[in-house]
Amino acid sequence: MSQTILLIICFVSLAGIFFLIGKKIPLLLAFATDNEENFRSFMEQGAKRIAVSSKKGAALSQKTFEKALVKTRAIAARTEMQTGEWLYRLQAKSKARKDGFASAYWDKIKEKPLAVKKRKKKTVVKKSKAEQV
Repeated sequence: MSQTILLIICFVSLAGIFFLIGKKIPLLLAFATDNEENFRSFMEQGAKRIAVSSKKGAALSQKTFEKALVKTRAIAARTEMQTGEWLYRLQAKSKARKDGFASAYWDKIKEKPLAVKKRKKKTVVKKSKAEQV
C-alpha cells in the first residue's frame, strides 16, 4: 500500500517537472538565438516586464501585508479575550471547589464512624522432630 502511494507521488512529481520544462522550452529556445538584436530586445522586454511587475507587486504586496497584519491583530485580540474568559472561569470553579471542599469534607469525616478491620491471628502448628525427619 505504501509503495503504491510512493510510486503515485513519484509519477505525479515527474509529470509536474516535465510540464514545467515543456512550458519553458520555447522561452529557452528564444533566449538561445544567435542574432544579437533578438537577444537585446529579449533582454529589454524582460527588464520592462520585471520593472512593471515590481511596481505593481510592491504596492500590491504592501496592501496585502497590511491586511494580513490587521487580521492577525484582530485574531490575537479575540484569542487573548477568550483565554482571559477561560482563566476567569477556571479560577471561579477552583475557588468554589476549594471552599466547598474545606467545609463539607471535614463534616463528612466527623459523621462517618471509623471502620477498623480486625486481623486474624495466624496459628502456627509446630511439628515434632519425628514428623520433620
